[in-house]
Amino acid sequence: MDVDAFLDELRAAPDYAGQIVYVREVAPRAATWAPTAMPLSPGAMRMLKSRSIEQLYLHQAQAIDAARRGRDVVIASGTASGKCLCYLVPVVEMLTRDRD
Repeated sequence: MDVDAFLDELRAAPDYAGQIVYVREVAPRAATWAPTAMPLSPGAMRMLKSRSIEQLYLHQAQAIDAARRGRDVVIASGTASGKCLCYLVPVVEMLTRDRD
């Protein structure tokens, strides 16, 4: 998809007139991988491997560690950055320990 062309279309559409007030391009950066403080449970490892996920991004590992400590977690990151795993891994681990 040509994002610039898409934005130009939106700007030209009468229904969107004046709604786009700021556009900022953020340069891509290399991924940062990290392990969790403690190894993942076997159930969480199986879930990740079944989806061909071999390692976690730094924000995922940090969020999982915080959730394991009982902390509230809010994640704000780009599309397709794996935010869902930040809560799914702790849920899978909890269900592995206590199926009720």
